[in-house]
Amino acid sequence: MTHTQARALGRPPALLLVPALIAATFLVVPLVTLVLATPWSGFFGLLGTEAVRDALAITALTSAATVAACLILGTPLAWLLARVEFRGRSLLRAAVTVPLVLPPVVV
Repeated sequence: MTHTQARALGRPPALLLVPALIAATFLVVPLVTLVLATPWSGFFGLLGTEAVRDALAITALTSAATVAACLILGTPLAWLLARVEFRGRSLLRAAVTVPLVLPPVVV
């Protein structure tokens, strides 16, 4: 990004700066706390425990299932929403978009 491009964006309004900093703090502080609270000296020893192996296996399995479901179901749905006009398309598009902007944890 050149200096003129950065300059064209302008300065952030002070009214938005405070909530943005609070939001960034909510994102960063838990991550920093997690890294600082991790017992790094015994980290590799913990990786070999059965509980950690089970957790990693479940994570890998659910991630693979999610990818498969997205490819098998999500790709055709995305194609239809992008290429075909049909009744209720706007409502379906909104239903697909809601989880992207409003995580299930918030609901």
